[in-house]
Amino acid sequence: MRKTIVALTVFLLTAFSRLNIYEGEDKRQELKCITLFAKYKHTQKSVVGWNGYTAYKPFLKIAEKRFVIPGLSESFVPQGITFLESMNSFMLSGYSDEGGAAHILTVDYSSGRINGEHKILKSDGSDFTGHSGGIVSYGRYVYIADGNSLYYISSKKFMYGGSGEVFIDGEIKLPCIASYISTYDGYLWAGNFYHKSFGTSYDISVFDKYNKLYRTAIVGYRFNNSYEGSIR
Repeated sequence: MRKTIVALTVFLLTAFSRLNIYEGEDKRQELKCITLFAKYKHTQKSVVGWNGYTAYKPFLKIAEKRFVIPGLSESFVPQGITFLESMNSFMLSGYSDEGGAAHILTVDYSSGRINGEHKILKSDGSDFTGHSGGIVSYGRYVYIADGNSLYYISSKKFMYGGSGEVFIDGEIKLPCIASYISTYDGYLWAGNFYHKSFGTSYDISVFDKYNKLYRTAIVGYRFNNSYEGSIR
């Protein structure tokens, strides 16, 4: 009799745990449908032809269309792109050419449809109107480059997509004006942009071992570990 009760208890616990798993999966699928078919401010309208830029023709010959960048008709100027594994989505950073708040937009990997738009806010609740250049996802954070700073935001804030706002969690000061960022081999790399038209307006000067002067630089920061995604 005791063995029968124990067996029945185990069966019921297993059944309920499986039910919870399936309910959780159903909820995730439901949320995915909601975010894919939600009404977003940023639309996906083509504003430039596939062959719009002659300088990119060699690339376009071997490239494959993936999705229409959202927000091009709503003053969103895309700057960087990364991939958020937990959401199975592309992330695009960009600023507003009308001086409004910068946004991070997400696009579903499978469908190519926008599934998230997030206005970036400063810690005091005001709009972040920075350049919002390069973007990268690593560990628990999403990093964006703007001027002499890297800003980071918890990736959990983007997991469920939809339309909303995200607060910046922290800032890392840089010795140069960062235009792009990337990750490789446990490091976060950030670099500046320079063009000869800038004249003598340099934000950084670097000399190599032969005393040759460079006006661009890439700085690297080691992550503490892949899960935390914090920098040292």
